[in-house]
Amino acid sequence: MHVSVLALLVALLVPGVATGSDSACPQLPGDPPEPSPITGMPGWWELLAPPLGIAAWHGRLDDAPLGVGHLPLVDSADVRYHDWPRGLLLPLWSRPDGAFMGWLAGPRLVPVDDSPSRPLTGAGMVETDYEHLTLIVLATRGDWLQMRLAPGLLAWAHACHLGHGATRLRYEPWEAFIAAHGDWLHFRNRMPHALRTAPDTVAPRVTWIGNDHELELLEFAGDWMRVRVRQPAWNCVGHDRPFPGRGDEGWVRWRDATTGPWTWIYSRGC
Repeated sequence: MHVSVLALLVALLVPGVATGSDSACPQLPGDPPEPSPITGMPGWWELLAPPLGIAAWHGRLDDAPLGVGHLPLVDSADVRYHDWPRGLLLPLWSRPDGAFMGWLAGPRLVPVDDSPSRPLTGAGMVETDYEHLTLIVLATRGDWLQMRLAPGLLAWAHACHLGHGATRLRYEPWEAFIAAHGDWLHFRNRMPHALRTAPDTVAPRVTWIGNDHELELLEFAGDWMRVRVRQPAWNCVGHDRPFPGRGDEGWVRWRDATTGPWTWIYSRGC
């Protein structure tokens, strides 16, 4: 096993100095490394090791685990849309009360023991806009955020450090992300889903939702959302034409603890 990989994985298992409460901002452990320059470089995606995107490119969403939210960019004129990973400077821990692991400095993972770095991969990213990937947050604990930065490699970062580098990030739970795109949603796995009269699995079924559908969010209630369903999907047909299919309102389950959100946006349009 490569020494840098070993160092990072060992850090996951070795306890470190406690960082205090789940809300207290931990002290930065020494000087950070220099991230890659933001300008004058090839596209960041050329440096990503496979797999490129856990669930994003070419529509491979299916049942990929998307956690509880993601880390979108804070608007910044200093960072180009596609090259945002080059400005990352984020300290990483094995867990909120665990060992300091190293840094996410640009599109590379830099271990604390100065062993060789490794590239950031798309294994913990998802497409949240056209050809734009963001980091997935698998879990939260207070202000701590857990991410998967490479296959088999988990790390925790504190929300207070998300603006430490030139690329400034923020945490957004999936409820807020989906609500902002709630006029045109769909289920990301291709299987029938029940539309029910109430947010309960034993509530009477209004209808089955097939593969060709679109959902309009009306309200959230925990793991359920009330939606307006059109079958077949209408947005790609054009609203200047009469709706040719069936429209129903009711409740659907929109997330679970294993896969995160079941519903998703059309990041690439029709």
